[in-house]
Amino acid sequence: MFYDLIKEYKKPFLISFSFYWAIFLIGLAYSLINPELGSQIGREAGQSVGTTFPKLAEAYTQGNFLTAFILTFLVNFVFAAMLYIALPSLLFPLPLITCGSRALLWGLLFIPAFPIQMWPHYVTVFLEGMGYIIALTASFGFGVALFSSKNRGKRKIAYLQALKNAGKIYIVSAIVLLIAAAYEAFEVIYLL
Repeated sequence: MFYDLIKEYKKPFLISFSFYWAIFLIGLAYSLINPELGSQIGREAGQSVGTTFPKLAEAYTQGNFLTAFILTFLVNFVFAAMLYIALPSLLFPLPLITCGSRALLWGLLFIPAFPIQMWPHYVTVFLEGMGYIIALTASFGFGVALFSSKNRGKRKIAYLQALKNAGKIYIVSAIVLLIAAAYEAFEVIYLL
């Protein structure tokens, strides 16, 4: 089931992977030049999570692992992967912009000047990033279906196939983001 999909989407995955982490590193490099920007973004992001997702912030501050895990997964998968990346992918190449802006923001936010006790959080950054990269990979199927000359005259069929493939790819993204949410809840509650 997944073997053919992996073969078909190998190149889009490598492009997504390279694109995401290159943009992340650009943000990281800029934050080294201007660390105050990263600190400011961090403060604003913390306040934003508290006001946008108060139950999530409460779960972390109260040390409620299960609630933090579930809500983190829902926020990361539903809002970030599905609404922020998957939905715009129906209008390819919009997810390159939305996913790229997220990678840039993370690069600015997670500056290497973090104290050493924050280093375990880079595992969270990597795992969540991979979940978003996998979601971004699905968007290439829509682009190929709509714009490839080999699909001339059969774009609707190609688009429907891309939609089916995307569903399978989003399952993989969900699994990675589930692992990331479990690690993040554990890491923030028990390690930081």
